[in-house]
Amino acid sequence: MGMLGRHIAEGARAALTGSGVRLRAVHHVPDNAGAVAWLRNRLRPGDTVLVKGSRGMKMEEIVQALAAHLDRPQP
Repeated sequence: MGMLGRHIAEGARAALTGSGVRLRAVHHVPDNAGAVAWLRNRLRPGDTVLVKGSRGMKMEEIVQALAAHLDRPQP
């Protein structure tokens, strides 16, 4: 996330080029809300998500938003 996260994602893509790993497995988002939106659209039953980051990045916001989303009845 954020500008430093963008550089990390670019480095990961460069390192993975030619490795056989799908480059779309690396995704950059600007902030917590962007992470939640991106994950909400992709999570499927049985998926596992590890949210790792500093307390300063308030990663608990992502966990709380995803937990609330997943607790809702699905249409």
